[in-house]
Amino acid sequence: ARGHAASVTALSPAGFFGTWDRAHPLGLLSVLQVISRFSPNWLLRAICKLKVGRVLTGMPLYAYPDRKTADDAAADAIALGTCGSAFFRTVKSGLTYRFESEVDVPATVAWGTKDRILLYRQSHTAKTRLPNATHVPLQGAGHVPMTDEPDLIAQLVDETVARVSAVQAA
Repeated sequence: ARGHAASVTALSPAGFFGTWDRAHPLGLLSVLQVISRFSPNWLLRAICKLKVGRVLTGMPLYAYPDRKTADDAAADAIALGTCGSAFFRTVKSGLTYRFESEVDVPATVAWGTKDRILLYRQSHTAKTRLPNATHVPLQGAGHVPMTDEPDLIAQLVDETVARVSAVQAA
C-alpha cells in the first residue's frame, strides 16, 4: 500500500473475514494470550514437555504442533503471554480491519488448508478482492505455515520474487 515492495507473499492474511470469521480469531487468540499471560513460565514449560501439552498449546497455530520441541513450544506460549500492548493493539485494529487495497506488484496469497485461526474459507474472499494475485492452497498447513512447511514457503517467496524480474523484463 505504501509502494515500498517490489513483490508480496502473504501467508493467511487478515482482512478477508466476515463477522464470525472476525470474532473467531480475535476470541481464540485472546483466550490463548490470557492463559499464557497468567500461567507461570515453569508451568508452561512443564506442559510443553508432554506431547499432548504441545498439541493443546499449539493446535490453533500449527497443523503439526507435536513436531515442535518442548523448548520451542514453551517459548511460543511464553512469548504470546508477554507480548502485552502489541497484542491488544493488534486485536483492536482487527475489530474493523478489512483488506480492500489494490496490489500492483506480483503477489502470492498462500493459505493453510488447516488454518484454525484465519479459516481457509476466507481465501475465497481474498481471490475475489485480489483477482490478479496467485492464490496457493497450502495443503495440510496451519496458520503459521512457515513452521509447518518451511521449504514450501521459501519456494513460494522465491517464485513471487522471480516474477518481478519477468515483469521488469517485459
